[in-house]
Parts: sequence; C-alpha cells; structure tokens
Amino acid sequence: MTVREAVYADTCAVIAMAARFIASSSYADQVVFNEPYLRGLVPWLIDEQLLLVLEHEGALVGMLAMATVPQLLSGDLTCSEIAWWVNPQHRGSIGAVRLWIRGERWAAARGARWVQMIAPPDATDVHEFYRRRGYRPLETVWQAGIPR
Repeated sequence: MTVREAVYADTCAVIAMAARFIASSSYADQVVFNEPYLRGLVPWLIDEQLLLVLEHEGALVGMLAMATVPQLLSGDLTCSEIAWWVNPQHRGSIGAVRLWIRGERWAAARGARWVQMIAPPDATDVHEFYRRRGYRPLETVWQAGIPR
C-alpha cells in the first residue's frame, strides 16, 4: 500500500469514496451528496491544503483530507480533518495508519499546534486509536436541520 498526494486525475475516485462515506455513516440522513461541490473542493485541497490517497494494487482504497485553520477560541493554527476514509476491507491496515501519520507530519510542517480528528459516535475502534496516540475528546457535535 502506498500513500501519496492526490492529483487532479484522482478526483473521480475521491468523490466516489466520499459518496460511500456519506451513505455508510451517521451523515447519511443529514448530508446530501453534492458532486458539483466536491468537484470544487478536491482541487482546493490539492492546491491549498492536503489530500492524500491510499493506493493498493493500482486502485485508490483510501483518502485523508485536512486543512489548517485558526482555532476559533485562541487563534492557534490547528489542523482539522475534513475526511479520513479507508474502504472497509482495508481498515485496520498499515496503509490506514500511514495516511494518518503523513497527515500529522504535514500539519507539523505547516506550523499547526493542534490536530483535530473526528469520528462517528459509534466508531469505538477509531476512538481507541486516537486515545492511544494522545488525542482526547473535547466535544461532541450535535446537528439538526433548520425548519424552512
């Protein structure tokens, strides 16, 4: 398994992974898949932020997208995960961990003081992965639709 920076030619595969993530996650009933939006997001990540892909036997099987932003309460540069997806058959692999390691190194090189990772509320294996690496939970995000 190889981790590399994404290129424009990876856009369709990245969007397909995003669609699988949305459909299989707690976002499924709250986030509408928006391919035109993602077609704009992917180049921004490639050009301005970070989009890594995990390649296995010529196919893309995972991705990690991150962006650096000021922490809203302190102004400290913080790296925020946008998406970390690995196809189910490759989860728990060294490739998935390599994506995360490369992301943290990128954050450090950008001068970030913190890295914020997210996980679905029922992903206890991911929660434990984060805890073992020194992360701690800060808040839980709650979301509701606004009546129109």
